[in-house]
Amino acid sequence: YACLRVKGPVKVPAGTHYILSNCLFVNEENASLEFEEGAAIVIKNSNVTFQDFTILSDSDKQGKKSSAEAGLIPYFKLEDSVLDINSCQISALFDKDGLFAEAVRSSVNVTGTIASVSAAAYSSFISGIKSKVNIQNSSINLTSETCVTLSLNQGDVNLVNNSFKITGNKGRIAELFSVNGLAASNSFKASLKNGSNTKALYTDKNTSLVLEKNDS
Repeated sequence: YACLRVKGPVKVPAGTHYILSNCLFVNEENASLEFEEGAAIVIKNSNVTFQDFTILSDSDKQGKKSSAEAGLIPYFKLEDSVLDINSCQISALFDKDGLFAEAVRSSVNVTGTIASVSAAAYSSFISGIKSKVNIQNSSINLTSETCVTLSLNQGDVNLVNNSFKITGNKGRIAELFSVNGLAASNSFKASLKNGSNTKALYTDKNTSLVLEKNDS
């Protein structure tokens, strides 16, 4: 286990970088994590926490193509891990397709955080398989041609006291398949050109989701 106290910006260059042990990142002074286009952090079998951090795109390296850019590259990819994001500010910008975090057999916990994800074609905040997603007291905004804030296949979800907004042509706040969970006291907002299907949350027949006091 390591506690890393960070001052100033930390650049994450294009390519894949690994975290393989438990660690806590603490903002000592103006700490930020700045991702180049095509940069990704893979977390394996570890618990990782970011406290009071700014996580954003490296504006100096946006739009500069690299061999690492092929396909949809998330900022964070979790495998059998836990990612805690507490009181952070997130600004993720992508040229074409954008995903902030991808979880496989993992947990993502977001608390007291303001996040925005922007891309030209497709944007998503969290995509998960057999994972748990917990978002509380946060504001999540997506802008893209197609937006899906949360996509989860098999797992658990807990969304409490959040503001979600999507802006673009079409999209949803969440698409849930074989998921159990709760969505309570959330605000679901959309500014979409294509309003043919405006249901904020899509759930399949195998999903059990309790809805309480949400405003759509």
